[in-house]
Amino acid sequence: MARLSEVNQGLYATFVRPAVRAMATPQTAEALRLLHPNRLQFSLFSDRNPFMAAVGPAAALVRQDRRSAEDRNPLLAAEHLVSDGIQFWLKSMGRARDMLTEHFFHSTYGSPALQAALGLAAENAGTPRHAARESAREAAASATRADAEAAVDVGGVVEAFVRAVMYVARPVGQVDERGLAALKEVEALLPAEERPGFVRFKEMVRQQFLALHLDEERAIEALPKLAGTDEDRRCVLAGLGHLISLRPSLTADQQRRLERVNALLTAPSAVAPERKRVGAKQ
Repeated sequence: MARLSEVNQGLYATFVRPAVRAMATPQTAEALRLLHPNRLQFSLFSDRNPFMAAVGPAAALVRQDRRSAEDRNPLLAAEHLVSDGIQFWLKSMGRARDMLTEHFFHSTYGSPALQAALGLAAENAGTPRHAARESAREAAASATRADAEAAVDVGGVVEAFVRAVMYVARPVGQVDERGLAALKEVEALLPAEERPGFVRFKEMVRQQFLALHLDEERAIEALPKLAGTDEDRRCVLAGLGHLISLRPSLTADQQRRLERVNALLTAPSAVAPERKRVGAKQ
């Protein structure tokens, strides 16, 4: 791959780059920037699109008489069915894509003809090559692991809630947008100075995932320490209850995990040690 990349880079620099530079202007660069898929998907559905002018008034009318659907509503059941089908389809497509990509990679770069064309010895085509160990990467991974282990017993009510949600949902391996919406409602109950921002929240989720990954038993046993006061524990349990009410029925394993969290947070609390305020850097 490295050798082929060098050859392609040389061909590009010799034949393609001069033409690209000759055709590139500020106008074409701005047009390409605006037509980038990651930017276009927002601009197409923004107020700058005249075809979206009716969406704003229609949304305001819907908000005036917005009501939650009943559990017996067939459309709600259809929503869950379609959501599960889309999820299964996306995962299946992802696995098929990964398998085809791996097959294409080995069949292309493992070809003796390609290796010989690049000046590599054909007899070495079957010799496996291992990437050299990178000390900087290993040091960064060790530091991340140490930070996660140190953060197991440190945190507050939001950290406790994030860890509890990830622990209950772990057999499925995901926390969907309804879980994030419930977290936002629990966050709204906190004083303004204790609410984590978006960047801090992402770091918090990463830390709690690593804590559960490194030592699930220790991480879940530390929940009462994170939610040290009775008020914090009630807040975590209320958020979990609201989250469960928005989801389909739990599996047996998820129900067992939920009961364990309830048992840990409803047990008589001891004197809680001093803990850091929510949102403070650890």
